[in-house]
Amino acid sequence: ALSRGAVWCDFNDESPLAIKVASENLANLSLLKQSKTTMSDGFMFLQEVNEVYDIILLDPPYAYNKLAELLCEITGRRLLTENGIIVTLYHSSKPPIWRECGLDEYKNRVMGITGVSYWKWRQYYE
Repeated sequence: ALSRGAVWCDFNDESPLAIKVASENLANLSLLKQSKTTMSDGFMFLQEVNEVYDIILLDPPYAYNKLAELLCEITGRRLLTENGIIVTLYHSSKPPIWRECGLDEYKNRVMGITGVSYWKWRQYYE
């Protein structure tokens, strides 16, 4: 996102290696001042963050089965701007079990074993 003009990005992962690689890449691209990396569980990150985002990418491990709960945490804390989007990636054989939390999936694709869904606040795309 930063290479495409985003002003700021937060990167969170619970893997020390993923955070190390992301931090090194950001340093190599001189983007450390435009970003923050944190290492924590997704729920912990969402519960502690005080930002409101235009775009949120959720790319948990394919065995992760709480994607719907993460979506509801985002909406419950109003972490998405009015016209913002959430992009979720998941194993195509295990799409998120949907729970009502004010979002609608407006687009989805399957590319090999990867499913991708795009979500918006319900009232903003009807």
